[in-house]
Amino acid sequence: MYMSGTTNQPIVIDPLPPDVNHVRRLRRGLRKALYLPGFGLAYLDHLIGQYKQSGKSLSIADEIVHRRQSGSENISWGDLYSLERILVASLTEEEVKRSLWATRFRLKQIAGDDAFHAYEESSAPAADASVEQLRADLQRILELLHWYYSLLPLRNALRIDYIVNCIFWIIGYTVTLGLLFAASQYWHWDPSVGLFASVIYFGIVGGYVSSLRRLQDLQFGKGDPIVGIYGLKSASYFMWLSPMLGAIFAAILVLSFAGGVLKGSIFPEFQTPESVHNLSEFVKGLSLKPNGYALLLLWSFVAGFAERFVPDNLDKMIAGQKHDESRDGQ
Repeated sequence: MYMSGTTNQPIVIDPLPPDVNHVRRLRRGLRKALYLPGFGLAYLDHLIGQYKQSGKSLSIADEIVHRRQSGSENISWGDLYSLERILVASLTEEEVKRSLWATRFRLKQIAGDDAFHAYEESSAPAADASVEQLRADLQRILELLHWYYSLLPLRNALRIDYIVNCIFWIIGYTVTLGLLFAASQYWHWDPSVGLFASVIYFGIVGGYVSSLRRLQDLQFGKGDPIVGIYGLKSASYFMWLSPMLGAIFAAILVLSFAGGVLKGSIFPEFQTPESVHNLSEFVKGLSLKPNGYALLLLWSFVAGFAERFVPDNLDKMIAGQKHDESRDGQ
């Protein structure tokens, strides 16, 4: 790009640093999460119908109705909550009582049993309380519900982003493994190359599956939703740490099988050469029984999926060695 009226030296515009781009993407995602999705707009239309039937006219509610009818997309969860709070303020005593039980049920469904039990223990008004107490309780529950409603889309967007990244990385590793097998057939590489590449691949996939299960275990309804989303954002390191550990543990597990540290009918049994002069000869001399390949790949996946399996076995081996040494020293 050149500037008119100046020298013909090009002006180089450096791209934005990665952290700035990342912040901008997060801001766009946050703005998108603040606006009502399709199901939120359907809920808003239902409330607008109730508002029109009430025969009331309030400037705040009328402005929200006007924006919705004009097709504006800048309608937030806060607008939805404002309209519902206005409707609650206009309910009769009987309508408040009939609405309260349903709203409490919604709170239990979205917040979970622990949060709802804490609500019940907070001196929630009984059914025979005054209408002012019941209405205040209803408005407070609605505030909590809309707090959850506004953050659920952001939570789901984060989860979907993690899942898509996992799928892309698994596809990438699968394509890489296929290309490696094709290259080994074309250049006639030693079969041990493909075997160890498969071990690493299954360890990585096991790590990714373990990461996805961790994301499912992050319960959004328990505790403060902001804390839940922060925990979900902080869980991004699972996406690279677990696969890396899975690959390392799978390689260590192969050495444990080849060295005879782990033995049993459910483990693959390696046949090692009687004498070797270097590591290359040792690797090339390894062989397995026909069913050993399936067992080896299965346990490679387990090494990545159950991250404590290999470290626990190493701890047991070290503890057993220390016990033998202490017994010999007595």
